[in-house]
Amino acid sequence: MIAVTVVHHASTAAVLATTVVLGTAGPATATTSPGREASPAAVYVVALNDQRLAVDPLLRQIGSPRVLYRFGSALQGFAAVLTPSQVTRLESEPGVALVERSIKQHTDSASKPVPADLREAMAASTRTGGPRGGGRGIVVGVVDSGIWPENPSFAALPDVDPRSPAGFSGACAPAEQWDPADCNSKIVSARYFVNGFGADNLAASEYLSPRDGSGHGSRTAAVAAGDDEVRVRVEGQDFGETSGVAPDARIAVYKACWSAPQPDDDGCTTADTVAAVDRAVADGVDVISYAISGRSGRDSRALELAFLNATSAGVLVAASAGDRGPAPGTVANATPWLTTVGASVDRKFQGALVLGGRRYVGAMVSDQHVRRAGIVLSEDAAAPGARAESARLCRPGALDAAVVQGKVVVCDRGRIARVEKSAAVARAGGVGMVLANVRAAHVAPDFHAVPTVNLALAAADEVKRYVRRVAHPTASLDPTASDDVALPRVAAFSSRGPAPRGGHLVKPDVTAPGVAVLSAVAPPLDTGRRWDMSSGTSTATAHVAGLAAVVMAERPGWTPAMVKSAMSTTAGELEGAGRPLSAGAGQVDPDAAIDPGLALDAPTARFRAWLAGRVPTRNLNLPSIAVGELTGRSRVVRRVTNVSGRTETYTAHVHGLAGVDMRVRPSWLRLRPGETRRFAVVFNRRTATLGKPAQGYLSWSGSSH
Repeated sequence: MIAVTVVHHASTAAVLATTVVLGTAGPATATTSPGREASPAAVYVVALNDQRLAVDPLLRQIGSPRVLYRFGSALQGFAAVLTPSQVTRLESEPGVALVERSIKQHTDSASKPVPADLREAMAASTRTGGPRGGGRGIVVGVVDSGIWPENPSFAALPDVDPRSPAGFSGACAPAEQWDPADCNSKIVSARYFVNGFGADNLAASEYLSPRDGSGHGSRTAAVAAGDDEVRVRVEGQDFGETSGVAPDARIAVYKACWSAPQPDDDGCTTADTVAAVDRAVADGVDVISYAISGRSGRDSRALELAFLNATSAGVLVAASAGDRGPAPGTVANATPWLTTVGASVDRKFQGALVLGGRRYVGAMVSDQHVRRAGIVLSEDAAAPGARAESARLCRPGALDAAVVQGKVVVCDRGRIARVEKSAAVARAGGVGMVLANVRAAHVAPDFHAVPTVNLALAAADEVKRYVRRVAHPTASLDPTASDDVALPRVAAFSSRGPAPRGGHLVKPDVTAPGVAVLSAVAPPLDTGRRWDMSSGTSTATAHVAGLAAVVMAERPGWTPAMVKSAMSTTAGELEGAGRPLSAGAGQVDPDAAIDPGLALDAPTARFRAWLAGRVPTRNLNLPSIAVGELTGRSRVVRRVTNVSGRTETYTAHVHGLAGVDMRVRPSWLRLRPGETRRFAVVFNRRTATLGKPAQGYLSWSGSSH
């Protein structure tokens, strides 16, 4: 199915602008060069447009600055510490394509409030893959915060040659708490890049090595390509077996994201991430998982170029849309050669507090019932000498065991880690906890020390009023309860379209599970656990990177554009989302993506022409269409290839696009195996409202696809 979005923008001349999205539509952020500050020196990434340009004479010409990295695979150029005058001199050189200040980006894990439309819908999948196995012979490069190699998800693959796959040349060198033996037939390479961030800026808990200092990289690596049939138990609860989407694929680690003494200073500088991508391409990875974006909404032009050259080398890049939704126009990594991924809520982890004849449903991981017991507000259970505020937040040591013993405790969320609150309740003898949101935020399924349900703001306030009003109230916790919210849905935090550049590009491309997904973590940063829940478009991106590995293993001759097309055109619909600007083509389908029937290819030469302004966005052969300025009539052409093994006839069907007449010519296609045909889509504005998007989908239906 090809998503179609027609967006109407008002102008001073009241011209109707229509964005038509075939296959996917989603949010995007403007790509701008970071502003240059008048500091004595800063790190800049320099890209050259002439491979024959000698770097050393160029550096001597500007005073021999300190070079952090030299690039030669995904980018021709270098990263160096430059003064404003050196930047000015470089920008005047004819062989220099770009001088861009290194900016700090961040891993995309949702931790901020999520609006009420989805705050009670939590999801998880213990088995993240589709069909068992997949990805054999493929190397997934994970540009992230490193990996925790001792996790069972990264154990050596059985019956597999421990040497690197043919064509891959990664390395595994010794470093802080990292031994070359930490690599095996699953982790085939591990490198780190810190020169841009600065080794002097690391937190004490960080490792100057590929070892994961935050847990984020372990999560994404495990979701994308963790081993199959790994048994998971957390806090005594059995979660069955877990698997990465491509359990037979290998993992190459490129650590470029770092923890700082102050959490707000954590991040991934583009000098380091460009170096990581450059090295990944040189090593010979097949897929790159890039679960990183800029909180400011800015994309890096240097990274765009690196990703384009990676695509030219046959590497599919899955990149996160960002966690700044649901505001429109917030999508990151919004260039046409990337597979930009939004997050969906998939399956539920829920339970209920039963109180006063009512059931309050929220997020709950534990499968243990709490039979009827007394319920108390933590603010009324302060330990002698403890501040009331500390008791309200259930800080460790702030609860009076004489009051809490045998009871369910209502604790306010905030200030300290959620799991620390349940640990405080357990130490005081409590049998359960209600984690009460104090603002409009998502409810979080966590592994707690006692059975816990996290309630949204309105429900939490109602529970508190009841407990204050009723003498000796009692309650119970039911882990089998759930609400009637239909799934899958787009996660509220997932960034939205429209994309920049005049609304002519649809982003995100697809969505994947990204809320409360169970995966590997780094135990020192997760109270000793090996597994935990994660949420964010980063988790969704890892899903898509793994799926790309599965498809590439099954279809070794396909280009990255064809793999992206297969994932897009076979994606499924999401509840309440028939909007490409939110969901793209929809939720990826691991089984269907291997056999899409038709595929759209997009030569990277066309992307380069687009980047140079010589090809309009809507003329790129993408599995989506966006027309940013529909003043009356617009015609768009696409080319599809029959990638199945048999002749098939397809018929076009149009869904949605209220107020816009959409006609497909020809309306049917008969293609032999390997045959490519063109079709045109003509849009005419009829009654569509000015300033509002008209969105929909075009599907081609054959006898088997």
